Amino acid sequence: MVQIEEKIASDSLSHFFLNEARQNMGYYKNKNRASGLVDRSIKDQKLIRPGCCEDCGDECKPHGHHPDYSKPFEVEWLCVKCHMKAHKKGWKIEKKRVRDLLRTRAAM
Repeated sequence: MVQIEEKIASDSLSHFFLNEARQNMGYYKNKNRASGLVDRSIKDQKLIRPGCCEDCGDECKPHGHHPDYSKPFEVEWLCVKCHMKAHKKGWKIEKKRVRDLLRTRAAM
């Protein structure tokens, strides 16, 4: 248990464990599906990209941010700066979730 906690404490290894856990949870499959659906809908003009960021209001060509990849058409339209903030916030939450998952598996 102590060895796993030491590995989790290391940023480079925790990033490795995060990617491994994401693959086990089907994260990338859902992410790619959601992104592809939004891209196709924009191309087919079924979904309109706004001209500004929903968070800060800056005029730009905003990115589509999915808070939940299982809901592909629930998109937040964010500028690059706000999009990075959203992912950084999500990374901290997800890192804790993965840490808890690894501790549970190590205890088995």
